[in-house]
Amino acid sequence: TSHDAFNYFTRRYLSSFEEEQWESRFRAPEGLAPDGQLSSSDIYSLIAHLCSYQISVVFPESNVSQDSLKKIVSACKEKGLSVRISSRMLHADALGKKGSSADDYFKMMEHNLQVLKEEWSATP
Repeated sequence: TSHDAFNYFTRRYLSSFEEEQWESRFRAPEGLAPDGQLSSSDIYSLIAHLCSYQISVVFPESNVSQDSLKKIVSACKEKGLSVRISSRMLHADALGKKGSSADDYFKMMEHNLQVLKEEWSATP
């Protein structure tokens, strides 16, 4: 994802307690917090991780530029890995518009879970 807030989500819901390196499953190429800004070597490491694990979808966040994700997808394609950017955005710092599927905290969490579930199940 684009936002570093999802490292908490990853640690809580996508890793086991035995997994010591849960952080390797999460990187924020363009987060809003200072430690969310990755260096070029971090981005290279991220691309290598995507290629190594054949990850085929990355997730944009609703209020963060997709520029870094586009560069990462392009670099993966150069290495022979087809990666796509999810057409549905995740929400972290910004809720969805009033009346949307993510206009309060619980709806936002449900929205994010649904997007992840649908995108992962659509991945070959």
